[in-house]
Amino acid sequence: MVSVCHRGQTALHKAAWYQRRTICHMLVAAGASLTRVDFHGNSPRQQALKAEDKELAAYLENQEHFQLVVSEDQETAV
Repeated sequence: MVSVCHRGQTALHKAAWYQRRTICHMLVAAGASLTRVDFHGNSPRQQALKAEDKELAAYLENQEHFQLVVSEDQETAV
């Protein structure tokens, strides 16, 4: 179960905001949702952008696409 603080943020949201790249990589590798939004509608990628970490935001965006492709492949598998 994912722990969510009072703002609806996951650990990945927080790690992105504080620019903790290693933690972000670990959370993504462990299967953290990249598309979950907090109570303000922000994804972890948007948190990285707000923190002005364009490199981390680009990584998260790339992983979002990968996560969506894998999810679609699993849904259509027969």
